[in-house]
Amino acid sequence: MLLSKHFAHLLITTFTVAASTLKVHAQPEVPREVVINTVYKGIQFIHGSVPVPDLYFNGNSLESSCGLLTSSRYCPPEHVIFIPNRDIKWAYQYGDAALAYIVAHEYAHAMQKVYNIPMVRLTSEKQADCLAGLYL
Repeated sequence: MLLSKHFAHLLITTFTVAASTLKVHAQPEVPREVVINTVYKGIQFIHGSVPVPDLYFNGNSLESSCGLLTSSRYCPPEHVIFIPNRDIKWAYQYGDAALAYIVAHEYAHAMQKVYNIPMVRLTSEKQADCLAGLYL
């Protein structure tokens, strides 16, 4: 029951923040720094007083305790989100909303960790998709 209360709180808070703080325009001309930082700052309101993850998005890889990160990923032990240039370029083929979605999806994994939601692979991926979609 505790898990569902936390998840319901996350969904409600995510929807509220998305509706009131962020307007993402689907124009690929918006610089990646603007898209990523806007989404990141908007989602930070969800966390309240818990630590927010560090975010790295310049580069092709990042050495971490999760190994060498070469694709978009959240690394729980270090509370770090990494989004490589390759994924940013790929996302811009579909517009800046695709990049915003990637940031929101990885941030959702950080929320799962913060709120102690079990990281069951398929379930946690679907939850992250759901939270990212609600945020957008």
